[in-house]
Amino acid sequence: MHDVLRGESRENLINYALTCEAYDRQQQSLHLLGGLDDYVNSLSNEELIAYVLVKAQAYPELNSLKALEEQKAKFGIAFTSHEPSTSTSAPVESVPFLLEDYIYTKPRETLISWALAAQAFDREGRGVHLDGGLEDYVDSLTNEQIISKILEYTKKYPALDNAYALDTMVLKFKINHTPRTETLGFLETMLNLIGGGIHDYLNTLPRESLMNWALAAEQYVRDKQNLHLMGGLHDYINSLTNAEIAEKILNWVKENPELNNAATFEKLVKKYITGQPETFLAEEHIMGGLHDYIFTEPREKLISWALAAEKYDRAQSNVRRMGGLHDYIDSLTNEQIANKILAYAEKYPELNSSTKLDKIVQQYLTRVYNAGSQ
Repeated sequence: MHDVLRGESRENLINYALTCEAYDRQQQSLHLLGGLDDYVNSLSNEELIAYVLVKAQAYPELNSLKALEEQKAKFGIAFTSHEPSTSTSAPVESVPFLLEDYIYTKPRETLISWALAAQAFDREGRGVHLDGGLEDYVDSLTNEQIISKILEYTKKYPALDNAYALDTMVLKFKINHTPRTETLGFLETMLNLIGGGIHDYLNTLPRESLMNWALAAEQYVRDKQNLHLMGGLHDYINSLTNAEIAEKILNWVKENPELNNAATFEKLVKKYITGQPETFLAEEHIMGGLHDYIFTEPREKLISWALAAEKYDRAQSNVRRMGGLHDYIDSLTNEQIANKILAYAEKYPELNSSTKLDKIVQQYLTRVYNAGSQ
């Protein structure tokens, strides 16, 4: 099939690729805005052939030119390639080649699918298997925040730096995200399912208490099921709304009726939360979590963490030298500072926690660094 496709014109290759996309979406009952036609002109002929071959492997019924022509007619595919004109009388239309050139034009549902697929690709590559993650709070992020996460992954994995690769990962990992509702109606439905008990208190609880209850409930359920997992709710709870935290509590109560009273939750908070360095564990981010939230931290904290991490590195390496990060940190963007911290955390896994970073700030910095101070 590959050799046959190589003999086809570019226009035919584009039409065959669009036909495969349409067929794939029909088989999965997907109705999405945008797609391959948004960037098909930026793909090389070999990339178009690769796309068709991937789909033909998934759907053997497409593995012939005759079948592709039949489906092309069925879907009414008739795309004309906008190849650069050789005429000098008119400007050549620019075509986006980098993901960041066109990612901001993509619909939200596509961005969410790409972000979740990139996370799955990352975890597969690292051999990490975690419950929860981006899917638990992606609906609370803005499009810009979702895009930032996608670009973080594509920077780490250049092979993902195009829409075709991300679409392929969406199919590979079977990403099919259903947006979570934050409406009171949903919570009321959950309350009715449970009936009485804990729901009487949720609407009156301050955010800190809601977080305590949710974190304690998660730990209780893990102990009950004898589960010992890295990562969890504490990695992203700060990004959740009160309604989303309440939803998690209600789900745990529904599955564990013994939790259905406030007194039990207060006992669990004392058992699992009280006595920790912080009032609640929302800031205790462990392995696999720092990169998920560091880009949302305020600049002053990022600067303090980076300077302290540098001092920690020098102490561990027994290195003494004049000058360093403090000489130019004000010229760095928040993202650049965050990446420096992540580099130290990769070198020293014990730094992959906001609590540990706060501790070394107290240990190594005589004062919190303020941007612009000398």
